[in-house]
Parts: sequence; structure tokens; C-alpha cells
Amino acid sequence: MRLAGKIWKAAAAIKRKLILINAVSIVLFVCAIFIYPKGDRRPVFIIILEIICSVLLIFNVVEKEKEREKEREKQLRSRYPKLIYALTAYTEGGMSGREALKRVTRREIIGEGVLFAELSRLNYELDNGLGMEKALLMFASRIRVGEYKKLAGLLVQNERKGSVKLSEVLAMELLEASNNKIRLIKEQSEARKVKMLLPITMLLLVVIMILMGPAFIQLKGI
Repeated sequence: MRLAGKIWKAAAAIKRKLILINAVSIVLFVCAIFIYPKGDRRPVFIIILEIICSVLLIFNVVEKEKEREKEREKQLRSRYPKLIYALTAYTEGGMSGREALKRVTRREIIGEGVLFAELSRLNYELDNGLGMEKALLMFASRIRVGEYKKLAGLLVQNERKGSVKLSEVLAMELLEASNNKIRLIKEQSEARKVKMLLPITMLLLVVIMILMGPAFIQLKGI
């Protein structure tokens, strides 16, 4: 269902290109019917080619959308520890969760991008009378990253009960976020090493062929 939704969204995004491909294919098909003799299969191949081009175009857009989503998630995860650190500092200073959220929504703290836009929207909704709990749940739903959903849950729980000091809860979350960031950096480092192995191996094979090539040629000559 999720893949079907992405395909439909991709098709909608390139609607004009698909219409153009279909229009050109229909014109070519009609011309081919009159040009080629009856029973010739080439007009059918034009329609098949049009279908293949349309499918490839749609899946190309789907793959690009996946890459954008990965980049978005990567950016959000990398900025999460900064957000938690700032929230912890402000709540330790005596601010409420709502006040702290407003104070951290600054470019010099969290930078430009998705997080700044989403926090700005969250604060706008709060300023216009939306309840804290509902605004946080909507924020978590829009952002679609596990860490932020957890943060929203912690803030909602504190808003409901208020039994535990918010700064203490956030300090524990900051420790976990820092550990996760270290683990993520290690994973990215390992992934880069694996990616580097293939070109290095290919280069070594080329060097071996250059060095051993003359020897093989001489042996063959003998």
C-alpha cells in the first residue's frame, strides 16, 4: 500500500511528462498503422516502449523521493542531540516545556532546514490556541522520526502528570541521544570503509594485471 501510494504520488508529480509521452506514442502508433503493412508488429512495439518509458520514469521519481526522505531523516537525526541539549539547559533554568520549545526555535541553535520549519510551525500552533498535547502529537506525526516521536511523548507525559522534573527526564534523553549519535557515527564510518573496498580492490586487480601481463605474454611466447 505504501509503495502504491509513492508510485501514485510520483505519477502525479510527472503528470505532464507522462501525458506528453502518451501523446507522442499515440501519434507514432497511428502513423505506424498506416505506414507498415497489415499484421506488422512494429506498431505494438511502440506502445510497449511507451509503457516501459512511463514505468521507468515513475520509478526514477520514486527513487529520488526515497533519497530525499533519507537525507531529511539523516539531517533530523544529526540535529536531535543539539535540540535535546538546548531543551535540557533551558528547563534546568526553570523554564516550562512550552517556553523551552519557543527559545530553542532559533537558527543559531538548530540551524536551517526541516527541524527549524517544524518547530516554527509547532510554536505557531501553540500561540494560536492549539493545546500542547495535540500540537506535540501533530508535530511527531509530521516529522516521522522515532527520536522526535519519543521526545513528543515525554513532553506530553510531563504535560499530563508533571510528577517528574522535566529537566531530569531530558537529561536522561540527552545521554541516550549522545550514545546513539556515537553509534551512528561508527556505523557511517564502517559503511564508508565497505564502500571504499570495492574501488580499492578493482584498482589492485588493474595493478596486478599491468604487472603480471608482460610475464604471461612472455610465458605464452615460450
